Amino acid sequence: MASRFTRRSYLQALAGGGLAALTTLALASCGAAATVSSAVSTSASAAASAPATSAAATTTQVTSAAPTTTATTAQATASTAASTATTAPTTALTATTTAAAQKATKATLQLAVWQNWGTQSADPRTDFTVKTLEPRFAEEHPGLGFDLTFAGNGNAVMEKLTANVAAGTPPDVSFIYAQWSVGLGQKGVTIPLDDLMATDKGFQKDDFYSDIWDALTYQNKTWAFPQNRHPLAVFYRTDLFNRYDGAAPQTWTDFTQLIQRMTHVAQGQYATDEGAGDSNLWDVIQRSNGGTFLSADGTQVTWDSAEGLAALQYYADLYQKYTMAPPKAITNGFAGGQIAMTISGPFRVTGYLTQKLPVLTFPMPHGSKEAAEHINIDTWGIMKTTTARQEAAFTFVSWYASKPIYGDWAIRFQHAPLTKSIAADPAYQKFVADTPIMKGFLAPGITGTITPLTLVTADLTNILNQQVAVAVTGKTDALTALKQATTQANATIAQALKA
Repeated sequence: MASRFTRRSYLQALAGGGLAALTTLALASCGAAATVSSAVSTSASAAASAPATSAAATTTQVTSAAPTTTATTAQATASTAASTATTAPTTALTATTTAAAQKATKATLQLAVWQNWGTQSADPRTDFTVKTLEPRFAEEHPGLGFDLTFAGNGNAVMEKLTANVAAGTPPDVSFIYAQWSVGLGQKGVTIPLDDLMATDKGFQKDDFYSDIWDALTYQNKTWAFPQNRHPLAVFYRTDLFNRYDGAAPQTWTDFTQLIQRMTHVAQGQYATDEGAGDSNLWDVIQRSNGGTFLSADGTQVTWDSAEGLAALQYYADLYQKYTMAPPKAITNGFAGGQIAMTISGPFRVTGYLTQKLPVLTFPMPHGSKEAAEHINIDTWGIMKTTTARQEAAFTFVSWYASKPIYGDWAIRFQHAPLTKSIAADPAYQKFVADTPIMKGFLAPGITGTITPLTLVTADLTNILNQQVAVAVTGKTDALTALKQATTQANATIAQALKA
């Protein structure tokens, strides 16, 4: 990152009051009717302060449903519950914490960073970041620092962003769902990152998995930066597999047979806790058999293809013919042994290890064309502020994703790697070898699938989830549901493109 701060003298002069005044910020309110401008003080203290210092007043967690899938919703809960049992790996991070704290001086440019993990007392990721990463970042980037704020979960983050942008106090960096990124960018709240990537000579975009950039690119612009990469796989209870002679499936036909083997309704035993409206499961099935999600030009969904129809009928059969899940959710069903399998991401690993459950993972089965897995990606958005703050914000997010930082993070919190260099690192490979539950997320030869970005991705997801659910529960047939979903989705895209 040193190359970005060959311009450090400029940043320090800006933060220290070397300019007579900062340019007035003009940010479109996210969802507000009026354009909001905020005059920035010319004093050195105002220039050095984070633009969201007043934001700390509202940090109460809100449990609004996020516009992503069930897997994302589980992340904060599972990771937080396991906080006390997470064992940190022996790395240079821990060794340098004290020294960094002693050497770090007050930054002349202090970034405001919002996250959705939790409060410091409740979430180990927040505690680790405050105690270890904040001083390390300041140590490695003289003149820069960051303050971490819990912005809430789900839609509460969007509400907080909207309010702070309208007040002229946006953060510099905030967690956002990928589905929000284009809309926020179009409103001038966040910025595309391509110019920052291109000018940072130390940044290696090609080291990241290509499906990450597929998930964050719209009309040849990158609208957010990856915070994590969570491939979804199947957790299974080894004790129940031993009892009922279960085995990891290779194909979807094998999966059907496994569902039948693991379901014993009379004993209150079910194969999965899979819900009826999981469009990600439908998408993985249809893409593994050659289906697509969106047309090449991004103007129409392609859900009502032969592959899409076959996938939805397969999903409905699992639910209706083979009773793959209980009619009502069973509280702690998987942990309590009434559920044999659950589909989720590596963010649940720490919790299961903490509970000492007999759990391993296997990847999603092969279709007629390939094996596919859904990739859930949480992201950082860089807010539209000033050139200096935006460059400093990119320095932070790229540093967070770097091999020394996220490589340690992935081991410490049992995550999948963000980059190929982390995956190839001997320390990470040893972690995987020593942690068998991770192997289902990292199986070779699996194609990662993402929900493509559009102007209305969140709306498309809601439409698809609703129609998948009515078909899977038998309220309508698969063909009617997909036709309805496709028609509604394409009308939504067309209207957004005209606006």
